Amino acid sequence: MRLFFSRLTKLKYNFFLILLALFTPSPLQSAGVIISGTVTAKNTLIGLDSVQIKIINKLNPAENYTTVTNSSGLWSYTIPTNAVDDVSRPNNFSLEQNFPNPFNPSTRILFSLMSAGPARLSMYNTVGELIDEKNLYLDAGDHSIEWNSKGAAGVLFYSLEFNGKRITKKMIQLDGSGNRGFGDVTSYGRTAGKHVADRPLTSEFFIIASRLIYMPDTLTIPLVQNFNVNFSLSTVHDAAFVFDLHNDVMEKVILGYNFSIRNLNEQSDLPRLIEGG
Repeated sequence: MRLFFSRLTKLKYNFFLILLALFTPSPLQSAGVIISGTVTAKNTLIGLDSVQIKIINKLNPAENYTTVTNSSGLWSYTIPTNAVDDVSRPNNFSLEQNFPNPFNPSTRILFSLMSAGPARLSMYNTVGELIDEKNLYLDAGDHSIEWNSKGAAGVLFYSLEFNGKRITKKMIQLDGSGNRGFGDVTSYGRTAGKHVADRPLTSEFFIIASRLIYMPDTLTIPLVQNFNVNFSLSTVHDAAFVFDLHNDVMEKVILGYNFSIRNLNEQSDLPRLIEGG
């Protein structure tokens, strides 16, 4: 009889453990997915403060989050996994940094409109020449458009015009061999939001780090608990390669020009760049 009650108690205990496992939410379900990382300056390895970290669902750009680094260059964010939030229409029009950036051969631009109406997207090169343009009539909400390589490689500027206002941002195109430009617009509706409950478990996210005078960078990560994402940003000056056309090339068009020897008569920026001058 004692053995019978002992086995019965053990069965009840095991049944209790099964019920506990079924109805107790896991840490991932209750707290969300925590991702964190650091942002440092590439030339000094010192942590950068006030770097904007943009987190964007690769399949649904309407689900996006923003945070910034602290004074030590550290950041952390908890992505919700069991809620639906932010389903109201945007209260202003906005233009986000493209992702990925730099890119080859394509990138995506996310923008929002607070009301329905005509909008124009334009792409320019560094000398102000119009590379491509797209005129649209869109509903209020979040939208995205793909840009496929067109024009020369280098820095491009993209603009959104809506309701008499304009926002402009820059991107870096690594390969200029294409000739496609703006693609089709994907719209997420008047109440576009972060439909987290419908997100696949295998979702990937773009993480974009950007700060004034630094070149932005983009990484793609899986939705994994405690994933660590580290950036090392270069300044715009580190990535620049500039010639003084007035003092160098234009003065020697007729008599010829020496790009490799530094002297008083045949001045060249190339030796000075090598020397660090």
